[in-house]
Amino acid sequence: MKPTIALLPLVFLRASGGVVPETPHQADLLVDATLNKSSLGSNAHAQLVHRITPRAPREKCSPPVYDGDDQKRDLDGDSVSNGTLWRRMILPADSEAMEAFILHETGDDEEGRTRGFPIIWERRDKGGATDFNTAILSTYAEYKGEFSYMARELMGCTVLAVISRTGFYFAHYWENVSFDPDDDILKKRKRTKEKQFQMTVLEPLNDGWPKSTKNQQMGLGKHGQEIEDGDIKAYLIRPRDSFDGTEDGYRDQWDQIKARVGEFLPKLQDDSKWEEITYGRVDKENLGDLPKGRCLFKYDPNHNPSAEGKGKKRAMLWVEDNYDAVHEDEWD
Repeated sequence: MKPTIALLPLVFLRASGGVVPETPHQADLLVDATLNKSSLGSNAHAQLVHRITPRAPREKCSPPVYDGDDQKRDLDGDSVSNGTLWRRMILPADSEAMEAFILHETGDDEEGRTRGFPIIWERRDKGGATDFNTAILSTYAEYKGEFSYMARELMGCTVLAVISRTGFYFAHYWENVSFDPDDDILKKRKRTKEKQFQMTVLEPLNDGWPKSTKNQQMGLGKHGQEIEDGDIKAYLIRPRDSFDGTEDGYRDQWDQIKARVGEFLPKLQDDSKWEEITYGRVDKENLGDLPKGRCLFKYDPNHNPSAEGKGKKRAMLWVEDNYDAVHEDEWD
């Protein structure tokens, strides 16, 4: 089920062009390594190549708050680039092209439209708009061709990715909303930290939130079985440490997520079906110029077709600029 959602406006380094098919008959469109220089410009290229990653200040991964004048854009309109959603699967040419690839595929096109569906979108309330935890569940049959989902500016937040040969479930959880909630949030909701995590993560994993036909967080309780099969796998993309600097500091919360998911998707009660991918915190001001804090999922229903036009189904998940995909699966 694809919700009508408004995109989260994020800072990014635009990297456009340099995407060409290797041959007219090959399914992969390769991002050439020269994209770094030719498309980003010499100054930006130098910054990318010679960059020293800044040490991150202790800043929580928090949703911005917008005023009521911000333009609302949703996926039924012009916020997602039609020219890049329905196409053959784009892959990096090699490990040297990976940084340019992830920046390009999680960035915007020349008209400011995202090249993939966002995992993070915004909620609008009285008095303004704010982002909140979000989750989407869908089968591949709901899409007419190749598509991608992406997240960027992860700097303490957690992404849950469940991927099978039937469909997927992606969720994004803000650090200051759920894992280390701000005092003003707890005061407003009259909750403890434990109750806040239960109400913003664990309960929505079951029932969704809000409990309506257009959930901002879709739940696994009613529809999880639609994507469960023998090849299902799950990933937690999460920070190495908590806001206070404790290594693996949100272990209890992450384990609760895994246990709750296993209640609705029994095959994921097997620990071997899970993988945790950690990332380091990076100064928010520099995230727009870095592949850090980004993840990208791609699905192609007809990958690398034969002369007869028959290809395989393929699903892939990358985190940051790691050339080796976290998830890579191909089937008939």
